[in-house]
Amino acid sequence: MASKRLKRGSSSNNHLYLNANLIYSETLNFIEKEDWKSKIKTGGTLTKLNKEGYNLVTSVLTRMEVVQRLNREKGLSVEKARKMYLSILDHHKVLEIIDTHNHISLTAAMLEEVMCSNLDLKDALHLAVAKSLDIPLCTHDKKIRGNYSQHTEKKSYYEKVFKPEELIKPKK
Repeated sequence: MASKRLKRGSSSNNHLYLNANLIYSETLNFIEKEDWKSKIKTGGTLTKLNKEGYNLVTSVLTRMEVVQRLNREKGLSVEKARKMYLSILDHHKVLEIIDTHNHISLTAAMLEEVMCSNLDLKDALHLAVAKSLDIPLCTHDKKIRGNYSQHTEKKSYYEKVFKPEELIKPKK
């Protein structure tokens, strides 16, 4: 895995931030469970994004979410879940930001903004990392894509949020 550093406001090089759901879904493709009622298929989303020329980026926040979900929901050991997660990053050449302290300021003002947006804290943290890097965030999560809020005076937390289908060119 690359140890390259991304700097605040560096929107060059076609970087694209991935939150946990795309990587989690991709990881599920490598788990075989006979008792599962449905198979999870991502349609090769990460492969397609790679082919579109995106430099995929995520953060240690995603690692925490994916490993935790694989452990809690699928019964994998933390060690096995971590290995699977890292193999997905390696296979798709996803850069992982380890030190988020340069991108996230967990202050009272930030928490107030999150509280008023109705975003989950983890989702707001992903958005904050992408926003600090000035790169788009890719997700299937409707709450994040809409910067979800039930308030009439809704303020968008970060505008550069897309679903994969908006970034992948259709086949000719």
